[in-house]
Amino acid sequence: MRGDVDRWETYLGAWNSPELVALIGGPLDPSGINGESLRLLVDEATSESEQLEFKLESYSRTRGPRGDWTTEQEFAKDVAAFANARGGLLVVGVAEQDGVATSIHPLELPDGQEGEERRLRTALANHQAPLADCQFVWVTLAEGGVVLAVVVPPSRRSPHAVTAPSDGRAALRYPIRNGSDTLWMAEHDVARRYYDRLSSRRDEASR
Repeated sequence: MRGDVDRWETYLGAWNSPELVALIGGPLDPSGINGESLRLLVDEATSESEQLEFKLESYSRTRGPRGDWTTEQEFAKDVAAFANARGGLLVVGVAEQDGVATSIHPLELPDGQEGEERRLRTALANHQAPLADCQFVWVTLAEGGVVLAVVVPPSRRSPHAVTAPSDGRAALRYPIRNGSDTLWMAEHDVARRYYDRLSSRRDEASR
């Protein structure tokens, strides 16, 4: 366990979310995200927010809720939206009603945890540009089964785009978290973020 925490401390660096730490009652690593902290989210009737989202099922169906979008594109969108904003925690295996956590449901994973994580990471590689950083935490529940938590730090490489089908061609769209909703960034917001990214690179190069 200590090795896992060390790896996470190296990964997360200086990023921390006081809001999320207060909600789960511990750090954003495998020692803090566990069965007890997920149960706390349900017992406290925690609401989704700019930095927290619940999903009942994994992104395993062929088609998603947006017509010709696949669920893998939906996953890429959800991760990019957090990365383009203040970062966040995506909990897969928690039911919600009107944005409020109601119960925990272990995931059905035909290919196991490794296969599911490999599939979701491939979805990010296929549908994001550039690829946003994130880490997967698999939580084993005391009653059996697992739940997935995905930790997404805010990105210094924003904006992160998602490939979206448009008239049979792959178009780029830029999601961002706004409260408990996900919106699409306007053209001037995207342009400003590209400018900030290039300026940051020039500053680093000059230093």
